[in-house]
Amino acid sequence: PSTRQRGRVYVCDLAGTEPAGDIVYASYKKVSYPDGTIDHIYQGPHSDQSKTKNLQNQGKKINLSLSEMAQFFMKMAKAILSKKLKPGSTIPGCNSYFLCKYLKDTMLQARTYLFCAIRPELKYANYTFSTLGFAKKCI
Repeated sequence: PSTRQRGRVYVCDLAGTEPAGDIVYASYKKVSYPDGTIDHIYQGPHSDQSKTKNLQNQGKKINLSLSEMAQFFMKMAKAILSKKLKPGSTIPGCNSYFLCKYLKDTMLQARTYLFCAIRPELKYANYTFSTLGFAKKCI
């Protein structure tokens, strides 16, 4: 075939939305078994608490970004459904978001997929519901 097509793929890995109080910089003990497998056993929080504080601060920034992204998707979807959004136009209230500035035109012409990593165990139910809630906002 003499026809060539070009495209772009953007992949964005979003961290979880765990509350800052649940985040710790952990210490692990490495255990090697005779069959060659290796296991890392959780020992508890690392003795250097500044490492945990740093992770918690990163988590707060990530959560803010996720909130902004959810708002962006909701406003963009509303504008598209009302047929008021075209490539090059702005979304009121979204002009400061990174996605709106740099990816809006691409997203208007793209297929967008959202994959959510969730855990089935009951002890992770709060995180699972939070993740699925975010996904629902993006629809």
